[in-house]
Amino acid sequence: MTHTIHDKTDERLEQEAARFLSLYMFYTGTIKSMIGLRGLALQLKVEQAGSVDELRELRQPYLDAVRRARGGEVAATLASQLDRILEP
Repeated sequence: MTHTIHDKTDERLEQEAARFLSLYMFYTGTIKSMIGLRGLALQLKVEQAGSVDELRELRQPYLDAVRRARGGEVAATLASQLDRILEP
C-alpha cells in the first residue's frame, strides 16, 4: 500500500515538474518575441520563479504586457495557450 502512495506522489511531482518546464519554456519563448526589451523585467521574474505557483502569478502581468505590445487579439490567443498549460 505504501508503494502505491509513493507512486502517486512521484507521478504528481513529475507532472508538476513537466508543467513548470512547459510554463518556463512558454514564457521564455514568447516574452522576447511578443514584448521585446520591455519584457526584460518580466523575463527576470520568470528566471527567478521556483514553482508553478510563482509562474502562475505572472499570467496577468504577462498578458497585460502582450496586450500593450501586440493588442488584445494576440493576448487572447496567448492566454488560451497559457491556460492550457496551467490546467491541472
